[in-house]
Amino acid sequence: MQKHQALEIDFPDADKVLLVNDNYNTHSLGAFYDKFERERARRLCRRLEIIPTPKHGSWLNIAESGLSVSTRMCVKDRRFGTTQALQTAVEA
Repeated sequence: MQKHQALEIDFPDADKVLLVNDNYNTHSLGAFYDKFERERARRLCRRLEIIPTPKHGSWLNIAESGLSVSTRMCVKDRRFGTTQALQTAVEA
């Protein structure tokens, strides 16, 4: 997925989009200024926060940790009658 797609198409109304990046060789926010006109690049960069993973960490480890925390905090020892009830509990 292109970073600008996440900002302009997938999450156009989000104040801030957090991008967990596990590849240290990818472009920085400066790449927006290479691709887009200055005002558009500035607007996109203000809404994007890139979060690098640790050098010896994996995006999969981080995703699994997040799911584990969500499970312990939101759904452990509970039963949900509907997918909507589960989604509401996780969002809360």
